[in-house]
Order: sequence, then C-alpha cells, then structure tokens
Amino acid sequence: MNLFKKKRGETEVKRKLGKKEDALHNRGREQEEKTEKEDHKTPKWDRKGRKPKDDSYVLRKNRFMKVFRALFWMLLLFVFGRGLYQIVKPQEASELRQIITEFKAEQEETGNTPNEIMDFAQDFAKEYLSYEKGGEQDFKSRIAPYVTRRIYNTGKLYTFHSTAKANYVNAYRMENDKKGGDIYNVYIKAEIEYDKGEEGVTYAGCTLKVPVASTQTGYCVAALPVFMQDVRQDNTYSTSQTVSGNEIDSSIIEPSVKNFLEAYYSQDQSMINYLLTQDADKNKFIAIQNRYKLKKIESIKTYQEENTAMITCILTVRIVDPINDEEIGQEYTLTLMQSNDKFYVKDMNIV
Repeated sequence: MNLFKKKRGETEVKRKLGKKEDALHNRGREQEEKTEKEDHKTPKWDRKGRKPKDDSYVLRKNRFMKVFRALFWMLLLFVFGRGLYQIVKPQEASELRQIITEFKAEQEETGNTPNEIMDFAQDFAKEYLSYEKGGEQDFKSRIAPYVTRRIYNTGKLYTFHSTAKANYVNAYRMENDKKGGDIYNVYIKAEIEYDKGEEGVTYAGCTLKVPVASTQTGYCVAALPVFMQDVRQDNTYSTSQTVSGNEIDSSIIEPSVKNFLEAYYSQDQSMINYLLTQDADKNKFIAIQNRYKLKKIESIKTYQEENTAMITCILTVRIVDPINDEEIGQEYTLTLMQSNDKFYVKDMNIV
C-alpha cells in the first residue's frame, strides 16, 4: 500500500515537471518569434525625436572610402614609380655628351662676361700702378692674386726709387686678341699721383693695355701690361641740323618756348604737363625743380612743314648752377604742335 502511494506520488511529480518544461519551452519559442518580428519591423523614432541610424548608409560610406583610398594609393605609387624611373633609367651616351657640352658652353658664356673681365683688369691696374719707394715685396704681394707665376717671378718690374698711387682707374673697352683663344685686351684709363718729395705732388694720366686670359678656374693677367696711346676721337664728325620744312619767324614761337623752359627748370611737374601735348612722353619731361635755372635763350631757329601743325625748334640756351653761379651751355631740339594760337611741346631731344 505504501509502495503504491510512493510510486503514484513520483508519477505526479514527473507529470508536473513535464508540464513546467513544456511551458518554459513554449515561452522560449514565443519570445524568439517575438524577437524575429521586432527585427523585421521598421525602426521607430526614439522618445527624444532622434531618427535611428541607417546601417545601410554607413555600409555604403565605408565602401566608398575604401575605394577612394585604394585609388589614392595607386596614383601615389604610380607617380613615385615614374619619378624613380626617370632618375635611374639609362641614358644614351650621345644624349649625355650633348648635355655635358651644353652645360660647359653655358658656363663659359656666363663666366666670360665683359663686366667680369673688365673689373678684373681694372682691379689689377689699380694695384699695378701703385707702389712705394723700396716697397717691392708689398707690391708683389698685391699683384700676386692677378698675375701668372712667370710675371710674378719677373725681376724688377719697377726700380722702386719713388712713390706713385693710382687715384682713378677705369676699364673703358675690351677686345678679343687677334690671335684668337681666350685672351682679351682690356684698355684702362688711369690718373696717377706722383710723390716727388720736396718738389711736391704731380698728377698725370695714362692708358694701360692689360691682356687677360680666361681659364677654366678664373682669370689671370697673361703678360706684362703696356702703356700706350689709344686715340679714338673723331673730330671730323659734324652733327646734322638739317630739318624738313621751311624756316619761319621765331618771334612768334619764342615766348611759348621760353615759358616751357622756365617751367622745365624751375616749376613743378603739373605746370610742365600743362604745356605738353596729350601724346607727349612725360617721362622725358621730369621737372628739374631749381637744381639748375634758365639764364637765357641764346639762339633759336624754327621750321615748319607746309600744311602741317608741327614745328621744329633748334635751341641754344644758357643755364645757371645756383651752387656756384656758373653758367653752362645747353642745346635742344624741340618739337611743338600748334593748336589755334597756342603752341604745345610734343618732344624734346639733344641736338
């Protein structure tokens, strides 16, 4: 009896446990189904009114950035690779020789500029023309940076019995030596101060011809300079004052010319501009502003072509330097244009 009751109680317990397990299992399935339904629902706005994030937009953005990065790195690698190839690529021997030849030619053209050669010769001349009594060693040390070893070792360039100093040197022209090559003859004008002791100081000018050689490393005086006369003046040349047109009475034009010259020397720029034609180059008429003053018009000749308003005036004037009251002669050619009864200046040149 007791055994039967015991088995019966166990059976009921198992049946209750089974019901609980079934209930838990059913509840779990319901929860899963509910979760799946919520996953498929459209995202709802939260209580604060903020729109939920769209995961699909984030995915598209990330995909675009990956593609952009890939293209950027590909382009960067291409540029780097092409530049590296241009550096290390083999060049033909002829191309390299051409590059070297052009470079040397450019360096020679740049180095052998007239200014450099003339400045070199001028600096040398100042040292060469200056010496002191008994100062042979000082003299040789000063010319050493300019001359060849042969010239430096030449004995007794001077006797050094007196003292002289080059106060002024000017390299005024240069010519290539007729023998060709890279030797240039530079002509230098100089003024020398001679100290004659008790007799005082004497000044004299000279012309020095200095042969300068151009080398790969610089310049040098190739031989001893020589003193010479370099007369280049042509005193037979005559300025042509032939102008087109017929000579006319200057008394009509002279007051206008005088007004212009007085303004040009002594007044401000606005007054000068008022007396010019509209197409005149005003850069040629900058006011002198009393640095010099007009003294007088010494002579004036006036010409005018037929049936034109253009007039040409050939002038000789005298001006005054107010610093020392010295009078100075000047010559001009003025071009004027007539407008009714007035005359305006169009151009001004030296005769």
